[in-house]
Amino acid sequence: MSAAKLAVRLERAQAHLDAVRSYHAKVDKLVAARTPDDPGMVSGVRRTPSASADARADALLARYARSLDRLSAAERTVEAITKQLDAARAEEGRVPFTRDQIVGADAVKTSTGWRTVRKVNRTTVSVDTGFSWTDRIPFDKVLGTYRQGD
Repeated sequence: MSAAKLAVRLERAQAHLDAVRSYHAKVDKLVAARTPDDPGMVSGVRRTPSASADARADALLARYARSLDRLSAAERTVEAITKQLDAARAEEGRVPFTRDQIVGADAVKTSTGWRTVRKVNRTTVSVDTGFSWTDRIPFDKVLGTYRQGD
């Protein structure tokens, strides 16, 4: 995906994260406001048990847990898109290898790792797969070269 598209995705993800943080702050205030200050709660003894109050408290705590889950998911999404954007920007600035730079190389580095060179073609390099066939990698997908004597 291009860096421009990723930048738009990141902007939307950050806006979503801001909205989720705002919602979580509101729920956090509700939990803090409705937490009883009854000292009997510490020992587990309550003065006035109520099924409806227990149900409301349980619902509020479930809402709080859901908002925490949404917050952590939104943070992970922003982090992942940021990493993708950094990689895309680095890739845009990378100058692709030419045929002259690859000729004579013993191995080339691709996104999947180092591969042994079998043949350098006009626009691709044929590499070993470890099976009975070879893969052809375009020069612009080559990330590095290795020569035995270097």
